Amino acid sequence: IFFTVLLCGIIFGVFLSNKGSLAWHTFFNTFVNNHLTVKATSSVFRNFCSIFFSLFLIILFDYVCGLCGVGAPFLYLTPLFLGAYCGTITSQFFYIYGASGLLYCIAINIPCYAITAATLIKCCCFSSDISKEIFVYLISGRNDTKEKILHNYTLKYLLLCIPIALSALLNAVSFKLFGRLFNFI
Repeated sequence: IFFTVLLCGIIFGVFLSNKGSLAWHTFFNTFVNNHLTVKATSSVFRNFCSIFFSLFLIILFDYVCGLCGVGAPFLYLTPLFLGAYCGTITSQFFYIYGASGLLYCIAINIPCYAITAATLIKCCCFSSDISKEIFVYLISGRNDTKEKILHNYTLKYLLLCIPIALSALLNAVSFKLFGRLFNFI
């Protein structure tokens, strides 16, 4: 289901981008140009940190939702927003720069999006399971503790920071290596 929500977000992002007004396109043109300027003038390490912390905040939201007995419904927001972001950005690069913008996304953004999406879906699955378990635990009124479950849950999330870091590193390094091949950077 989380994958389907992600795909719906991508479709929504592309649709929103294509049906946007002139003000919408002007806003995103400015956003994309500013984004490229900042990335081009920053070091690989700075780009890595910027991307990693942005992605980390997304999975932190999922982690917190998993700790809440009623957090499971909110987990659908992150794949929806990630999909909408990916769809909008990719569509805007195509809209602004044509085939060159699409090639840029294929070379630099889409590999990062794919790793991030797979990791995010895994996070959502873990969080959904633990949230439902906590909900049942709260409804039943039991007083026993669940430290081991919380420990395992936290450990899983710490391990899921590895693909997020790899995704950020891949994006930062591929931008440094391939970004100069595009005439708009």
